[in-house]
Amino acid sequence: MNDAAMASRRDILRAAAAAGLAGSAAGLAAAEAPPETKRLRLVKFPSVCQAFMFVAEELLRTEGFTDISYVDAGVLGAGPASVQVLSEGKVDMGAYFAAPLVIAIDCGAPISVLGGVHPGCFELFTAPGVRSIKDLKGRTVSVFANESAQHVFLASIATSVGLDPLRDIQWVFHPPAQGKQLRNYNPEETLRFYALRLREAGMVKNAPQKIIANGTDWRILEQLKREMKS
Repeated sequence: MNDAAMASRRDILRAAAAAGLAGSAAGLAAAEAPPETKRLRLVKFPSVCQAFMFVAEELLRTEGFTDISYVDAGVLGAGPASVQVLSEGKVDMGAYFAAPLVIAIDCGAPISVLGGVHPGCFELFTAPGVRSIKDLKGRTVSVFANESAQHVFLASIATSVGLDPLRDIQWVFHPPAQGKQLRNYNPEETLRFYALRLREAGMVKNAPQKIIANGTDWRILEQLKREMKS
């Protein structure tokens, strides 16, 4: 946003505060000059973490962007390679994980970080005997791809607890689950895992079976699975 537009927004907010009035976001947007461009190209990934980008479309339109499109990143995960579509000017804006952005900027990518969100998308599932990040030493860890978001995040965490992710961990790379595997996902197992761990930590009293019996209803999920198979 240019300096004139910024000054305009500050003037409007000062006037509203002095008069004791609160305008809506759409009202403030309408009071400003239109954006310098009406086109906005947003990067798209096959990830639920990007849902807010689609929800924000209507809000962007109230700001004056009338030509909004979503450009496929062309890669499976939101790692450093996915930032290439932004640095090459194929998209105008995107949401990326912090760690891959650090790598891309370190390599000289001409990009700017404007803000942050917290999707909280990752879970680390381990075999018996692994109860902390340090226990990954000498173990094999599977992630989507080399320098994928999952890879660089876990490597950063391993470094923070004293491991050398290049020497102490054997990485293997597998693509994300395909649609058929997603249809076979069992959320009850995820609940069971957390219920068991939280009971071990003394944070819940009931057994996983009782928590699942009392607090779940899978009828809608089963209906959705049937529709996906048809």
